[in-house]
Amino acid sequence: SSRARSAMMHRQRIPLGAWLQLALLILLLIFILTPFFWMVSTSLKEQNDTFAIPPKIIFTPTLEHYNQVLFSPSAIVPTGLQNSLIVATFTTLLALVLGTPAAYILARFEFRGKRDLWFWFIS
Repeated sequence: SSRARSAMMHRQRIPLGAWLQLALLILLLIFILTPFFWMVSTSLKEQNDTFAIPPKIIFTPTLEHYNQVLFSPSAIVPTGLQNSLIVATFTTLLALVLGTPAAYILARFEFRGKRDLWFWFIS
């Protein structure tokens, strides 16, 4: 009995504001994540399940749509990914080729306007 009373005295009560804040955060999380869940679940449904009324929540998932987008003869996504990879690679190389000597000069030498140039690079 004294042990139970001691445990209750050491236990802190959580204020009502904290509970309300937690409830608001949970509602906000549900509001933000629902479209992502809907998007992923729709992408895994077959065509007739996608447009079913009422919407089917329990369904057999399929990767048919991903297969069609990535591997069909008319798929343009792989070409787009390849083009993006080429552009990203050359952009990174160009940034390194131009940025490395500039960083060396800014670190090694003192000259008028160095702070302004440094600020311009950083921003």
